[in-house]
Amino acid sequence: MQWGLMWFGIGLACIVQAQAFSWELLDLAHPDLKAVAEALQANDEASAGNALLEHWRSRQDSRDAWSKAKSRKKPSAFDQKLADDALEHRFYAHAAYQPSAFYGKDIDWTVWPVRADELRFQLHRHKWFMPLLKVYAATGDDRYFAAWREQWGDWIRKNPFPGRTAAERKNARFAWRALEISDRLSGLLRQLALAVYAPAFTVKDLKVFLGITSWHADLVWQRRAARGNHLIFEMTRLLGAAQALPELKGAAQWRANAVRVLSEELHKQVYSDGVQYELDLGYHISVYSLFPQGLCLAPEPFSPADRALLGKMAAFADDLFFPDGEHPYFADTHALKGRRTLLIQARVDFPEAFHRADFVSRAYPNGGFYVLREGSPKSGSMVVLKAGPAAFWHNQPDNGTFSYWYAGRDFFPDAGSYLYGGPDTADDRAAFRATRVHSTLTLDGQDNAPGSKLLRWEAQPAATIVIVETPAYPGLNHRRSLRLGTGGTLEITDEAYGEAAGQVEVRFCLAPGAAPECISENLWRTHFADGNDIRLAFSEGWQVDVKPGWRSRIHGKKEPRPILCLRRNKTTQTPTVALQTEITPIASGVENKTSFGKRQKRLKK
Repeated sequence: MQWGLMWFGIGLACIVQAQAFSWELLDLAHPDLKAVAEALQANDEASAGNALLEHWRSRQDSRDAWSKAKSRKKPSAFDQKLADDALEHRFYAHAAYQPSAFYGKDIDWTVWPVRADELRFQLHRHKWFMPLLKVYAATGDDRYFAAWREQWGDWIRKNPFPGRTAAERKNARFAWRALEISDRLSGLLRQLALAVYAPAFTVKDLKVFLGITSWHADLVWQRRAARGNHLIFEMTRLLGAAQALPELKGAAQWRANAVRVLSEELHKQVYSDGVQYELDLGYHISVYSLFPQGLCLAPEPFSPADRALLGKMAAFADDLFFPDGEHPYFADTHALKGRRTLLIQARVDFPEAFHRADFVSRAYPNGGFYVLREGSPKSGSMVVLKAGPAAFWHNQPDNGTFSYWYAGRDFFPDAGSYLYGGPDTADDRAAFRATRVHSTLTLDGQDNAPGSKLLRWEAQPAATIVIVETPAYPGLNHRRSLRLGTGGTLEITDEAYGEAAGQVEVRFCLAPGAAPECISENLWRTHFADGNDIRLAFSEGWQVDVKPGWRSRIHGKKEPRPILCLRRNKTTQTPTVALQTEITPIASGVENKTSFGKRQKRLKK
């Protein structure tokens, strides 16, 4: 153990230089530091240090964390695996890239086992540090505590900020992004609550880690993101540090800075209809969950305007879930299983936002989401159309795409995102973002432009109608009309008009397992194993092909699915090409023989 202590001290040399602990970091007027202040007044730094350590061990959060960890008969299997792997320098960085990579006997923090940026970023969040301490607290096995301490020291020594060499500065991009700094800051708060009870944890250790924590909090503010969900994560964690560390002088300024930014960003990032401006349901819910956490810690309560907007955020997110708990996968959204509990709680927190009928159609024109419903949750259908403004990074060029849910199945699920990118994943990232893998219209297979506008919204008991228009391509507008009627019949009219020429394609990206069959030239149907199927009828003049495609519900995982692709050439002499589509549920595998020709006439009106 002595060797570990010496090594740890050497390993932290650079951090001490950057943010050495000094008694000036402490607010010695804080009532809980009275003994520390009195010892310092007597020039007895040794007694001051002992009093500081005793105070930290007596803090409620430390006592609770230690008691909870000790009372568990054994850590979770997941915690145990992460801790055991960490002993061998196999570090859990990202769930999508398993098994965890080996980072060398002499740890190399620049290892890039899969050249995906997200993997390298998340390595520096140290997800295995808390499992090491949890296993140590539950078992008393000093190996886990020693590994935590030594790996922290190794990381600090080998990841200087901002970097001395070109290689170090390159790695600093991943290690010292504000999002990762803020994540480590939150982790440090939890780690300290357990580590202080280790017999080998000394006054010197506490000083070092308070210096690291204070420095991380300062860097979060200095290096904060300019906008987006990253900024909200960073400020919420900074506010959490201010709340958790009132003994530090910097806490007051951290709090003031974070509260101001959070209050400003709520109204910058969220449209008046409650949609967060990245237009991604997953990040929308994340940001929604963070704002109340942060603003509840603010000195002043929610303003009426804050409260109203937060309620709208919750209500919008809840609106996009299908009756079975599934949801559309627009933009970079991954599976949100379990996240809906936040929205259930929102009905308690913001009851005024939920005083309304549940299964009715609603429009969110600022964010560009339109929810069409008919029938009841048990026997009805639901469509979500996405056609909105330009948006921040997580959005995709997918205006006009839609999901159609009936009887427990989203028949046209969004492609999702699969991977976020990096040298080895850039092509995959682009492939899942592209307009051509969404259920909408393209010209020559190119990505469409943002900026859709609402032309018509009409929600009546008999049917809901929405018409949107997108300046999709230079010289070509895409107008899409949807009508959801009784029985789940969805009628779609696509019009591409303007002077542009090229190959116009309209795609219908089916769910995995659809097994599409051509019944006649313009009539298709699906063949799912459970008999829950749809029929698709198209107007004449379009060639129909089945193309391979993919969808991704979970980061790093994908599954094949078929895409019905309808194409038609448009010339400069043809101002408009139009496609009419009727989608009809097939109950229990028996086709509805209703004449498509009759419905075509109604569509043309």
